[in-house]
Amino acid sequence: MSARRILTISGVILLLAGTVWLLQIPYYFHRSDTVGGDLLHKAQAVASAEPKDLPQEPEPAQPAAQTPPTEKGTSAAPDPLGVLHIPALELQAPIVEGTEERQISVAVGRFTGSAKLGTSGTTLLAAHNATWFRRLDQLQRGDTVQVSTREGTYSYAVTGARIVHVDDGVAAMNGPGLVLESCYPLDALRQTEYRYLVYATAKKPGA
Repeated sequence: MSARRILTISGVILLLAGTVWLLQIPYYFHRSDTVGGDLLHKAQAVASAEPKDLPQEPEPAQPAAQTPPTEKGTSAAPDPLGVLHIPALELQAPIVEGTEERQISVAVGRFTGSAKLGTSGTTLLAAHNATWFRRLDQLQRGDTVQVSTREGTYSYAVTGARIVHVDDGVAAMNGPGLVLESCYPLDALRQTEYRYLVYATAKKPGA
């Protein structure tokens, strides 16, 4: 087989692969909008299920809840834990347990190994850069981030951001805090080797 023919076949394969990838993008955004929108309504209902004082101090840290095993291939939407609200980005997003694809394809996921929402540790929330966190780099120091759950609404103030390699991990914060994570660059439309992290510390009641 000639080199020209090999290059032609390789080009066709790459073109087909690129076409398949591009065709997945509309479905990707559609699933995020439709399933994520339904989850947001459910999450808002969860957050308003009981009266609460705003804001509240984070409670003592509790062991992270274990995510129930999911049968391979299932696409059922996970149950919402609460709502993430970032006024500066005009963002309201549902929060679910876990950061696997089935969770963060439709919502913001809480990393199971991090502190539970509203406790005194460091809570890590992750989402895709193409959907919920596509404007994460627009946050500035002092911007408010709120997490609303059945237990209450907890307010945080952005303290800074950094870009890290995926192998570097996320360092725990001193005191109660929140870290928002997404792939970087934020317009990559694919998984990358780098992560964009936004750090926020818990506000005191009345702040």
